[in-house]
Amino acid sequence: MPDGATPAEMIRVAIPTSRHAQMLFDMVVSRLGDLAVVETANDKAQFTLYRREGLDTAAIIPWPLLRLGVKGRLSTVVMLAAPPGTPDEPPPRPGKAPKLRNLGPGEIEIHDGPHRITVTYGDDGRWMETSRSKDEDAHVGVIDALVRGGAQPTELLAQYVERLDLARHSSARVLRPSPLPGGIGSAWRRGLYAIRDGLFDERLPADATCAVADGFTGAALAWAASEEEALASWREMIEREQPKPHIPETQPEPEADSITRREEAPGVFSAHGRISGPTPDVPWPEFTPENTPAVIIPLERCQRDPQDWGSWTRLLGPHGETTFALLRRDLDGCTLVGDRLVDVVDLDEIEGVLDRADVMSHVSIEPRADWPEHLPSLNSCSVIYRLVDDDTHEPVEPQVSGSRQTHGFVTRELDGAQVQWQVVRQRWVEE
Repeated sequence: MPDGATPAEMIRVAIPTSRHAQMLFDMVVSRLGDLAVVETANDKAQFTLYRREGLDTAAIIPWPLLRLGVKGRLSTVVMLAAPPGTPDEPPPRPGKAPKLRNLGPGEIEIHDGPHRITVTYGDDGRWMETSRSKDEDAHVGVIDALVRGGAQPTELLAQYVERLDLARHSSARVLRPSPLPGGIGSAWRRGLYAIRDGLFDERLPADATCAVADGFTGAALAWAASEEEALASWREMIEREQPKPHIPETQPEPEADSITRREEAPGVFSAHGRISGPTPDVPWPEFTPENTPAVIIPLERCQRDPQDWGSWTRLLGPHGETTFALLRRDLDGCTLVGDRLVDVVDLDEIEGVLDRADVMSHVSIEPRADWPEHLPSLNSCSVIYRLVDDDTHEPVEPQVSGSRQTHGFVTRELDGAQVQWQVVRQRWVEE
């Protein structure tokens, strides 16, 4: 192994070809045994490995351990900051590929909750690029795991992956009695979004410490002071009215992905096109209570002191972790201030600060003139503000870090982990 190598570099040395990536996936599945839950898509061209919480429970940790693509990338890559005509893939590496069977394009992702390292393989089966999630310490433990030796690098990497403690990121779980299109990840998102909406709309009381939503639609939402009580209430709910997703009678023929880039201004590029998701390998199960997936999320109670400026609300991060924000509603919309930001900003001055940031960033909440009339109107504008440094959390010149117009305020997409150090202001757009 090279001295001073990063975790991504160490991993690509351990799995230098797409064949090694497949070997790694198979090794980890074998090591996990009955704890492994493998889902496939695109006619078994994509594989996702989840882990059961234990051998004595049906609960599944709903974020993946590994994802493997055996015929190319797992998703479409759009190179925004590149002039038209720029190749979508890096040029081939010099040299010849090793003489191994079943070499070809592919990709593997090694996950650890919010952390991810990806190795992508070119047409000759050799790695052509690596990437990682934002955290520079993502999978830093793999360095010690690989340098100790004693086995082949791929085997050492499989041991490291198998020992990752995915459960430490959150106590949220999924019960999935039957395989379903979109898999565990899709069921998890439906339930997570439903519970986020329920918290923001104040349908869940402050003393609820567990929420359960169905993974078909999210419409069946129950809560209680314990997981057992919440699950019992939820099961009574789906017995009374079975959730059923809307399934079109005829499925349209899949279209090829197409991306067109164009230069909007000197050095400013945009991309327009169609990107499709994976095609499920399994049909929908029969919609019965016995087949209905359950998303279970424990909720923390707010221990913060009351504030005159607004009321505390609970948000959920990407793994169902509870965070808090101050929420003030008014006739124009609402403003959310993350709980960690509350202690470093002047709440009495914050609306003026946001107004000045809007002016500096040319934020407009006017209706879009080019929006198609047959689509639901964009009647809500949400703006995210950055008031502190991302790393030091020291105050910085306020600025807009993102904005979007939607039909209605899409509260299910409020990521509690991100909002902790942010301000989100939503305003209704006059039509």
